[in-house]
Amino acid sequence: LICLVNVQHDCANAQCTGTFLRSTQQERCNTGRKTVQVGVHSKQPLFLLNTRSVHNYQYIADVLPAALKEM
Repeated sequence: LICLVNVQHDCANAQCTGTFLRSTQQERCNTGRKTVQVGVHSKQPLFLLNTRSVHNYQYIADVLPAALKEM
């Protein structure tokens, strides 16, 4: 194991549907804030990878396809 990455589904570009508001909780108590949740994810393989906050960027860059490095 060299490093870990966290990817999230790109709901905006994949056009996922079924959004609704959900109460945000902190330590099992509602905070009064609401966040948007997605109910139905599309099956398109679109993901987001935030490389700005990743300390192991070079390991990730080594395995990314060239087309993704151009973005």
